Parts: sequence; structure tokens; C-alpha cells
Amino acid sequence: MTTTIQSNPSILAATIKHWQTADQGIPTTDLSKARYLTPAEITALLLASRTDPKIGHAALLTCALLSGISVRDLALARWHDLDLDGHSIDSYVIASGGYERRLLNPPTHALLHRWQFEARAFFDLLFGEDAEQIDLDDVQATLNRIARVAGIPALSFDDLQRSHEYIALGVALCDAS
Repeated sequence: MTTTIQSNPSILAATIKHWQTADQGIPTTDLSKARYLTPAEITALLLASRTDPKIGHAALLTCALLSGISVRDLALARWHDLDLDGHSIDSYVIASGGYERRLLNPPTHALLHRWQFEARAFFDLLFGEDAEQIDLDDVQATLNRIARVAGIPALSFDDLQRSHEYIALGVALCDAS
């Protein structure tokens, strides 16, 4: 079963409360296309990604899910953008055309710390297998393969980002209660 923000009134209420106090307007999206993974689906996806042969792509997708940083932005990340001591990454944001410092939550920090020691640090790109730019069509194919192994329908990059937001909001609600 796919969970949407519409089917969870407490999450919808918290979201609206947040944006009522923020300077920006309430975000809108085409809800007919919006998809949020359930915690069970996220667990299945994370487990399936561990066995994928494209380990760079799997690590990129896992990092996107755990951090909420878009796959497109992470695909451009380089090792010198990562500050593990400061728990942050300076990532290029395609939408704004500039760099933004983003703090890493503990699971993302642990993933990137481990990734650094899996003999990947000698490449320029954080998740690249070589010096070439990461092919996002190949990454999407990897995401589709991992989803199939996990037994869930095909996903988009945006589904990963929305699912991170959904889980982060759920954690915040649990912490508040």
C-alpha cells in the first residue's frame, strides 16, 4: 500500500503549520503523481540496494533517500565538497545554480564515512566510478532494478526525496509527542 500525505492527517497538519509560520507559501505538487514510500518499503529498498552490482549508484540513491538531497545534485558532488568532520556537504543545487552547505544527519554521515573507506575516495566524483559525469539514466535504471528486487513499484528520483521528507516529518512528530 502506498502512503500519501493525504492519508495521514497528523503529517498534513504539521506540514501546514510549518508553512504557515514560514516566509514561503504552501508548496504544491501534482498529488496524482506524488508517491511516498512506507517504512517497510524504505527498509526493503535499503536492503535491496546493498546487493546491487552498481555500488556507486546504489550508494548515491541511498544517500539521497537518507539525506533528502536530490539525486541530481548529489550526482555532481565531489570529494572536496564533503566535510565529514563538520558533518556537512557543499552541494551544487541545479535549481538555484549555486552551492549550498547542507548538514548531514547521522545516518547520511555514517553512510558517507563508510563510503570513503570503500576505496572510492580516489575518484573525483563522490559517487563516480571514474572521472566522467554520472549518467542519470543509468542511475534511474539502477533505481528501477533495486525497486524490483525490493518488490515495490518503479520509483522516480523525486519519490526518494519526498519519502525522506515524509519520514523526517514522522520522526519530528514522534519526537514532539
